[in-house]
Amino acid sequence: MKYLGSTSGTGMLLCDGVAYADATYEIEGFMRIKGQMSGTGEIGLEPGLATKAIAFKALQLRIADGQVIDLAVADTKKRTPNRILVDISGALPASGAWRN
Repeated sequence: MKYLGSTSGTGMLLCDGVAYADATYEIEGFMRIKGQMSGTGEIGLEPGLATKAIAFKALQLRIADGQVIDLAVADTKKRTPNRILVDISGALPASGAWRN
């Protein structure tokens, strides 16, 4: 597995396809042996919104360039009022977005 780097920014958290809240993100990306990309990170929300958001079945993040990233909640037990730990289950931001 190769470490691609990290990327961060702002976007809109979507819950079940509907705009839910403005969000910040910090994602670390990896390239797997067969060329498949994966990622993990944190989504930051206004206090109290994160706990409500993890109850939704489908979470996505629309980042500034318009790309929509599918998210899976990585840890439902670690609950803080304004953070969601996530795994990226779909496409990652473009390769130029990564910094080491």
